[in-house]
Amino acid sequence: VPAYIPSEDFEQLEVGFGGKALCCEPRDLHVSITGLVSTSPPLMDLAASMVASRNGRKSSAAKSAAARANGKKGGRPRKKPEGG
Repeated sequence: VPAYIPSEDFEQLEVGFGGKALCCEPRDLHVSITGLVSTSPPLMDLAASMVASRNGRKSSAAKSAAARANGKKGGRPRKKPEGG
């Protein structure tokens, strides 16, 4: 990999290989996005955070059914006061 890449070449960066690589055709340079992320701890942390956030918003059919059933019963039960 060249140590110096002119800024003009960065203007020609494209996402290729079905969204899996950054490509700079004038330099015949193809960098795997997965490889790039996996070699950088900060990028790995960011990727893990994004995946966790996205997965946390998912609702399974069972969760949706339970929420609907709970709603029909008046929603989440109130907490009982401590010591009571």
